[in-house]
Amino acid sequence: MKRGDAYGLEFARPQSVGRVHSFFGNFGVLVRAYAYIRSLGPDGLAEISREAILNANYLLRRLTGAYDLPFDRPCMHEFVLSAKNLRKHGVRTTDVAKRLLDFGVHAPTVYFPLIVEEAIMVETDGDGDAAHARPVRGRPAAHRRGGAHHARRRHPARRGRRR
Repeated sequence: MKRGDAYGLEFARPQSVGRVHSFFGNFGVLVRAYAYIRSLGPDGLAEISREAILNANYLLRRLTGAYDLPFDRPCMHEFVLSAKNLRKHGVRTTDVAKRLLDFGVHAPTVYFPLIVEEAIMVETDGDGDAAHARPVRGRPAAHRRGGAHHARRRHPARRGRRR
């Protein structure tokens, strides 16, 4: 509402839900999630869920040789790997996550669950197909061009820059 030359908030709105305080949760996130689910519908939600499971299992098998696999079983939409075998090269889980950002890939959840050393939790979505995961050819990108140690030393994370 404009008051003279300045703008301000008007709180006397009888048809409003009122102020949304932080202790009610992140209302914006809930609205976006609800709108996404509604836009997919029941059939779309089932299809995208199946694709997320397929994508997760595809990536799990592609990354198994490069990372330790603490739980060797089929997964649903997420799986956990361990980067403890990269320590001998001076590479930590956070280095892998930052390197993924360099390639425009959303970084995975790191160091969770706590029972897995150097844990990397990868969660896929059903938005696309396995071709979306094709940057994972042979060895992971963080290991290319001279090894993971080389990648960590010469290419720090460039946040916001996409390739």
